[in-house]
Amino acid sequence: MSIDNKKIDWDTLLFAIKNEKCVLFIGSELAQTKEGSYFNKALYELLSEDYKDNNYYFSRDDLFVIDHKYRITILSKIDKFLESSFDEELYDKLAFIPFHLVVSTSPDLFLKKAFEKNNLLQDFHYYSFSDKRPEDIPEPSSSNPLIYNMTGSTEDSSSLVITYKDLYSYLKAILGNKPLPTVLLNELKSGSRFIFLGFKFEKWYVQLLLALLYDEIQRENNEGLAPAINLPLEADEICSRQFNIHFVESHIREFVDALYTRCEKANMLRKVGKKEELVSKRAHRLVQQDNIEEAIELLFDYLEDFDQDKYDRIAGISARYIRIKRKFSEGVIDHKESSIELAKIDNALLDVIEEVKSMEDAVRM
Repeated sequence: MSIDNKKIDWDTLLFAIKNEKCVLFIGSELAQTKEGSYFNKALYELLSEDYKDNNYYFSRDDLFVIDHKYRITILSKIDKFLESSFDEELYDKLAFIPFHLVVSTSPDLFLKKAFEKNNLLQDFHYYSFSDKRPEDIPEPSSSNPLIYNMTGSTEDSSSLVITYKDLYSYLKAILGNKPLPTVLLNELKSGSRFIFLGFKFEKWYVQLLLALLYDEIQRENNEGLAPAINLPLEADEICSRQFNIHFVESHIREFVDALYTRCEKANMLRKVGKKEELVSKRAHRLVQQDNIEEAIELLFDYLEDFDQDKYDRIAGISARYIRIKRKFSEGVIDHKESSIELAKIDNALLDVIEEVKSMEDAVRM
């Protein structure tokens, strides 16, 4: 049953957000072009300009039925599609509302880019049905929120769910040998409020994903909210009775504006300022990029007046690194021997970085 914006228990909702008990879910219809087209539909309209005869798109499910060779054609157009104009202000407001966890069922990166544009700290991860490796994601917090794309990322074409075949492979993986990360499921279990923006609840696979997610949620202790206009009665009945989702007679923008304003009055919005990235995260990235000298220098600066033991260990690693580089340049060791020794140094650095991360996490708690 739908409710009015004014009847929402805003105090309880803000309390849940502040105490990291509220999860934001983003659907594929949140990102809309100026013409009102959402992700897959806008992509289809773009493709129809040149490939109409080879495109089979079913608006009922917002999915393509195409041969594999034409899937590549779709992927080749995504970069151009992402240059379309979307409502950046909406994403900016969502970035400043202090959700600790945002789960997206759209593969776009608009919210991630809003965080980056406003110098707001975030961790971004995504599910890939084509990658069988287990995922390792961090525990989210208000100070370091997690954005998790459930249906892939536009930066990884193999992860995208844009055809029926993709959807079948996705469901087979997520229900079978590659479930969602344990950290994510635990966060859902501990949640008490869930906000849904941009979903077509009448679609069968949306209801299936809700069933999958809500297996982890204690329904009697939670409440979902979703702004929706002209929702079909059947979808309203299913979602309200099965998932305890209450629909708000409101447009998405109106709902987000109201939530943003209340967070602003409660002094809850994220603060604008220079982005303070965790030292451990920066150092880890530098090691992955093979910038060992920069990683060592960063850790030296951080640990010098903070932890003498770890500082001494970094000094030892630095000395080893210099010796290996010198031996290689002098021809004392060959490329194979150098690579083996440098790999050992990488591992030693990563061990220290993991300890630094634990220190930073303890400080932030």
